Amino acid sequence: MRSFAWFLGLTALALAAIAVFAYPAWTLLHPFFDFPFHRVGERIGMLALLAGFLLVARRLRLADRASLGYGLPRRAFLRETSLGLALGVASMLAVVGLMTALGLLDWRPAAGLTGMDLLRLVRCAPAAASRWRSSKKRSCVERCTPRSNANPERALLCC
Repeated sequence: MRSFAWFLGLTALALAAIAVFAYPAWTLLHPFFDFPFHRVGERIGMLALLAGFLLVARRLRLADRASLGYGLPRRAFLRETSLGLALGVASMLAVVGLMTALGLLDWRPAAGLTGMDLLRLVRCAPAAASRWRSSKKRSCVERCTPRSNANPERALLCC
């Protein structure tokens, strides 16, 4: 019960930090960046929660791996994480199937992309990231798209 009270106190502290610091921070940032007000307030609340948690965790003796939920041996942790991932994917596939059966999802190709384009994008992502860092190689747009009909939306899909 004491830990729950600390958690409620941290939540109240974060909300108070949003109320006090969000507008001044937004006023300072707005001339230079076009961040929406709610995003600045959310980040201030997150920072207040993080700072509060770091301070309170040591006081409540929650600063070790086991207390934070990472105390399992690596093999058991990976097994549990994989099981959670599999259950999450299966439940989302069930929701997508139900929404499709009820006609709530529109499966027309968005922005002219097909399933094969998405597969090529997934296959190409690591290579594109390494190419992005390398200035000596041609960019994906130059390599994949003919100069006569450049299509920037499909630039990464042709790797």
